[in-house]
Amino acid sequence: MIRISLIIFVFLLFSFSDLFSQPGIKAVLTEVIPVIDGFVNDEAWIKAAVINDFYQREPKTGDPVSEKTEFLFLFDKDNIYIGIRCYDEPSGITAKELARDVSLGEDDRVQVIFDTFLDGRNGYWFQMPEELPV
Repeated sequence: MIRISLIIFVFLLFSFSDLFSQPGIKAVLTEVIPVIDGFVNDEAWIKAAVINDFYQREPKTGDPVSEKTEFLFLFDKDNIYIGIRCYDEPSGITAKELARDVSLGEDDRVQVIFDTFLDGRNGYWFQMPEELPV
């Protein structure tokens, strides 16, 4: 009986870990270098891989995101390009932290995490406030 309970517990543990995982994507190889100007409307982005099916982590875990957001991914032989479209009203963006290299705490932000070790635990994490185009 204990063995069956342990097996069920382990199964449920691994099942719930993927319940609210965010989608993954494979970038598209491009020969046209995108213009880096804060917009994702030039020719290079037309064939980009797009991901837009996101769920909240906070404050309502598992609910759909409150505002439409799209991430676009391209790469060439030397670079990875990430374009982000945030469909939020500027007046509704929370942006209290303006310092560089700090936690954005409760601010609205976009984040990209590269799982370069393919272990779901280690990687490279980038975040930036929504209100600053780069």
